[in-house]
Order: sequence, then C-alpha cells, then structure tokens
Amino acid sequence: MEKVALITGAAGGLGRSVAKRLAETGWQLILVSRYRDRLAHVYGGDHLQVTAGLLDRCRARQIIEIASA
Repeated sequence: MEKVALITGAAGGLGRSVAKRLAETGWQLILVSRYRDRLAHVYGGDHLQVTAGLLDRCRARQIIEIASA
C-alpha cells in the first residue's frame, strides 16, 4: 500500500523538514503552502503541490477532497 501524507506549511520551517524526510523514505506527498514559487523550488514536480492558505474554508475543503481522491 502506498504511503501518502498531506503536509501544510510545506514550503518552509517544520513543514519543509517533515516533507523532505518523508520524501526520502518513499512517501507520496500532498504539499500545501501559500507560496507556489517556494514549493516549486524545493520539490520540483515530484509531488502534488497545492497553493492555498488554510484560513480560506472553501480552499481547505478542496484540499481535503484532493487528499481523499
């Protein structure tokens, strides 16, 4: 079974550290950040990247739908 993680704040700090570690161990990632350019720079195109701020409830629901698919 494929291991998948949804990580918020993936472009910097703790989120970035966790994402890098999980990626190194074979996890598929759904990376969420408000900063599209930082996500692309750090991760390239290897994982699903979602640009969003989680304070927007509509956008948060969309992220949950993406993760559930």
